[in-house]
Amino acid sequence: MFTYKGYTGQVEVDVEAGILFGEVLEIYDVVTFQGKTVEEARQEFQNSVDDYLEFCAKLGRQPDKPFSGRLPYRTNSDTHRKIFIAAKKAGKSINAWMDEVLREAADKSINTKRKPDSAEEKPTADSTEEKPNADSTEEKPIAEETKVLVEASKG
Repeated sequence: MFTYKGYTGQVEVDVEAGILFGEVLEIYDVVTFQGKTVEEARQEFQNSVDDYLEFCAKLGRQPDKPFSGRLPYRTNSDTHRKIFIAAKKAGKSINAWMDEVLREAADKSINTKRKPDSAEEKPTADSTEEKPNADSTEEKPIAEETKVLVEASKG
């Protein structure tokens, strides 16, 4: 992983093409990079971030900011106790349990299931990712659907 100006890039290897390639994580816009060596890929990542920031400035819009991974949450003591018990029963920390439950609820709410790829964690033996049924319509990528929801809420 590379970091630059608060952005993180995930790097992968394409052995057949003989390149390193990647994408900036945790933003809705798609920013990619590639190179033949680690140093070249790192430089191209930085160039892509700079180009992205310049492009946004030319358009007069704010660039996407990476998500911090921190989500402040306050609740009452009874709910806190229930969360603690549920996490203990699952053999997880409160944070791990809440992350799983909230991710599943968010996926269900936006009617999009996470698909394993290089930028996201692969399903584990204990994960229960549902497959879309034959009646479901083609799924939109999470970023695209989220942008639509954000734009609609600005309405």
